[in-house]
Amino acid sequence: MKWHTCFAHASSLYSPNIRPFFASLVFFVIAAYLMSVSQVYTQHRTQLFSHLKQRFNLTDADIALPDVGFDLLPSWNMGWWGWNGANLCLAVVVGFTVLRFAVTGMRITILRRCLLCWGTLLLLRGATIAATMLPNPATKTCDAAKAQRQLEGLNPWIGAFGVLSGRVVTCGDVLYSGHTVLMMISCLVWHTYSHVVPVVQNCPSPEMCGCLANLSIIKLIIWTTGSCGLILGVVATHFHYTVDTLIGVTLTLLIWNLFHRYLQTITTKHGLLCKLIVSFEQHAEDFGAKPERASLLDTTLVNIEV
Repeated sequence: MKWHTCFAHASSLYSPNIRPFFASLVFFVIAAYLMSVSQVYTQHRTQLFSHLKQRFNLTDADIALPDVGFDLLPSWNMGWWGWNGANLCLAVVVGFTVLRFAVTGMRITILRRCLLCWGTLLLLRGATIAATMLPNPATKTCDAAKAQRQLEGLNPWIGAFGVLSGRVVTCGDVLYSGHTVLMMISCLVWHTYSHVVPVVQNCPSPEMCGCLANLSIIKLIIWTTGSCGLILGVVATHFHYTVDTLIGVTLTLLIWNLFHRYLQTITTKHGLLCKLIVSFEQHAEDFGAKPERASLLDTTLVNIEV
């Protein structure tokens, strides 16, 4: 009996909805590694800024680019907060998002879609930070010399493991903001799925359940918190330039909406990309030919447009 129970538990790991999740996880890990390679490569190239400072007797403030956001917002570069402000704001939004949606029946589907979108954005970020290198505005909080010492003599393909493990913090990866991407994905999860997978199920009062399911006030709070995190935790701390945040917001909205709109018309399309996405999504709770499932996906996509 015990062997049968263990076998049933092990076989559940190979359920149709779990296998695409692990494939998405592998894609995300590869994307994160490639972005880390790009970070190390860019960090090596930051020596160009060091040569400029030595040659023309410039300071870090002289190298940083002028920024409207820095001019409009008071500087929050205050020791511990200056470095960890963005991380703190991000942890609050991501933490509440995980706690909220980890208890829902669609948690695997939502996480899989987040990994696919996040991984795609990491690949794009790896390309942009290497293509155009900007001087880091976080001159008081990011120790470029320390990062250079840690990565000195290391091939980017090897040094990337130090970045992934968190032992090395690079200072050359500026355009665009990775904190912004994760903050936006967390807010978009609330906006897209909070009414699709409400906390209260089988409520005796349809009126009350409808109010709890939409949770428009909660969505407003999440978006407000996320916006404050981007403005105060990313721009005001000089963690990133304003343009890094704007590009991060725009690309995240674009990738998220394109992916979910593609799901809406997936059954009418053909081709390799369509077959690949169908292999990931065909067992999702809101995907299929049944009217109730189709309407669930339609509701999700309609709310993205609000």
